[in-house]
Amino acid sequence: FGIGLNPGHLTHTEEWTNSIFFQGSTHQIKSGMALQCDIIAFPGEPFGGVHVEDGLFIADAATREIIQTQYPNSWKRIEKRRRIMKEILGIHIADEVMPTSDIQAMLFPYMGNTNLVLTKI
Repeated sequence: FGIGLNPGHLTHTEEWTNSIFFQGSTHQIKSGMALQCDIIAFPGEPFGGVHVEDGLFIADAATREIIQTQYPNSWKRIEKRRRIMKEILGIHIADEVMPTSDIQAMLFPYMGNTNLVLTKI
């Protein structure tokens, strides 16, 4: 498989201007940054690729504490998404990674059966 697009980039007006993810990059990911992570499988011609695009944000311990105490409903949704990523999909994520999608990193094969998702065994 090859890469059809950069593996991640900033969001909103910075979405297509550049990516901080490239070989030799010295950019640092910091708390408060919102990112879009693109998981892309591109087998090459004549086949089309499949991809998953999901937003997330980075939150240090202080920011996570604010979310947990001031926005408990949001915190519960984030924690549920994190559990799904780790326990069902088998994706290790750092404590700082805050998923914003209920189908974060999920690839539904053939898009015909949304009850079936690819996971790491």
